[in-house]
Amino acid sequence: MWINLDSETATALLNLINGDSKDAVSEELHIRQFVEKIETATAELTDPIHVAFRNAAKEYRRDGDLEFDDGAVVSIGGDPGAYVMGWKWIENSEAGLPEDTSDLEEPE
Repeated sequence: MWINLDSETATALLNLINGDSKDAVSEELHIRQFVEKIETATAELTDPIHVAFRNAAKEYRRDGDLEFDDGAVVSIGGDPGAYVMGWKWIENSEAGLPEDTSDLEEPE
């Protein structure tokens, strides 16, 4: 399951978890929005239309190159069809990175 959070909602949730709540009204709104996103994502896991698009996407799967999670996000479009979120493998060289990236700093 994938839940896309904007930075304000993520910050509000972190503040709540860490006990750093500063604006209870705003954070309550963000929490309600987060709960709605969880409810929507949970319902879409078993929605027959979403399941059908996920299953169709798996026909394009290439082991180690293009993969789709069982609960992949499905974005149904205005035209007949949908986008299905997948994982595309990118080699370091394709990203303009050296073969060994152990010396590079990881983002925090």
